[in-house]
Amino acid sequence: MRLMKNAVPVCMALLCIVLAAGSLRAQDSPVVQRGWELLDAGDHAGARAYAETALREEQNLLKRQRGALLIQLSFAFMELGEYRPSINTWHTLIDMFPGHHMVWGNLGWSYYCLGDLDSAIIATERALALKESMAWCWGNLGLCYIARGDIQNTRRAYNQVIRHVESSEVWESIRNDIDELCANDRRPCCAAARAVLDGAWRTVLLRWYVKRDPASGIELVGEHPETFREIRVQLQNRLEQESETERARTKALLNRLDADLGDI
Repeated sequence: MRLMKNAVPVCMALLCIVLAAGSLRAQDSPVVQRGWELLDAGDHAGARAYAETALREEQNLLKRQRGALLIQLSFAFMELGEYRPSINTWHTLIDMFPGHHMVWGNLGWSYYCLGDLDSAIIATERALALKESMAWCWGNLGLCYIARGDIQNTRRAYNQVIRHVESSEVWESIRNDIDELCANDRRPCCAAARAVLDGAWRTVLLRWYVKRDPASGIELVGEHPETFREIRVQLQNRLEQESETERARTKALLNRLDADLGDI
C-alpha cells in the first residue's frame, strides 16, 4: 500500500533520526561534524553530497564515524523525499550494527514513508524487540496499523505509548502525527487511537509529575494547570477507597499539588 504524500507525517522521523545520531556526536571527527553542520543548517542536498563524498574518499574512518556519515546520508535522503535510497542506507547500517534498535526503528519509518506498511511493521517490531521502551517507535507502529485499518493492533501500539512515554515532546509528536494522518478521517482506527491517548492523558501527566523534582514539577503544573486541577479532584475522590498506606501517599501528593497549583 502506498500512502498519499500528505498523509505521511514527518515529525517523528526527525525525532527518531536525531536520537539515533545523538549518541555519536560526542565522538565526532571534524569530517563528521561538518555533516551535522550542513544538516543543522537545513542544507539537505549539500549534506547528501558531502556524506557521499566523505564515505567514498576518506580512507581512515573509524566504524562509528562511517556509521555517523551513513546516518547523515539517510536523514538527507529522507528530507529530500528519496525514501528508497534512505532505506538502502539504513540496511547498510544494519549490516554494520545489526542489534541497534534506533537503526531498525528508522528503517521502519523510511518504509512507512515509502508506503510499504508490511516492511515498516516488520522493521519497527524488530526495533521494539531490541528495546521495548521506545515510545516514539510504538507511535510509529500505531500509524502503520491505522493506515492498515487494524483496530486491535492500533490500540495495542498506543497502549504501549502510554506505558513508555516520558516527555511532553514525544507525546505531542505522537498525538500530532495521529491528527495529521487522520485529518477529516472518521475511520474506526483513527477514533480508537485518539480515544486511547485522550483517555490516559491525566494518568500519564500524573506519572511525569510524581517522577519530577520540585522545580520541574511546578513547571509541569504551570504548563497544564486545568488538567492538574482535574487530577487533584480525582486524587481527592479516591482517598476513601484506599488503604491506610495508600491514603498517606495520596495525601502527600495532594499537599504537593496544592502547593504547586497555589504558586501559579
